[in-house]
Amino acid sequence: MVKLLVLSLFGLVLSSCMSMQELTQSSCQGIRWSEQGQEDAMQGHRYSEALLQRCQAAGVKVDREAYLDGFTVGAKRFCTYEYGLKFGREGQEYKGSCPPSLESAFLSGYNQGKLEKDNLDIQNKQLEVISNAVAKNPHPYERRSCTFDSDCTKKDICDFNSGNRSCRIAKKSCTFDSDCEVKGVCDQSYCRWK
Repeated sequence: MVKLLVLSLFGLVLSSCMSMQELTQSSCQGIRWSEQGQEDAMQGHRYSEALLQRCQAAGVKVDREAYLDGFTVGAKRFCTYEYGLKFGREGQEYKGSCPPSLESAFLSGYNQGKLEKDNLDIQNKQLEVISNAVAKNPHPYERRSCTFDSDCTKKDICDFNSGNRSCRIAKKSCTFDSDCEVKGVCDQSYCRWK
């Protein structure tokens, strides 16, 4: 019984290996090697023999020269300041795929694009923080210039709400509107309220 189970498992593993090889062979059959090399370079991939070796191992005739020619054309198009800028702005990771003779132009653009993306990410985060702060305070105070703390007094209304009297903005109990006066602080020529 155990032998039968082991033989069944071995047969299953062997058949799955063969179907993986057939899948690789069928996927390698239609490759246009020059176009594939160019596409790999344009996506920022490093030159690699892995695809060529997998396809060759699957029994497919590989055209290394055409792949390398295509890769060289793609690298010349990719390893420019413009593509570096685009790649950096997209937040892509550079993996050192450009040849030394072209790398400095690419890296110049890439570093600039990455800096722009990082700055944009910081600005978006700051806007998110501000938006969240405004959302938590549905009645934000307007920006008011000041000279003294006394310039930063804000009038509020004592409102009757569900049997309780409370200030609309200050959210404290009150009897009169004067109980709802909010005092701020003059900070660098602008009022700041708590």
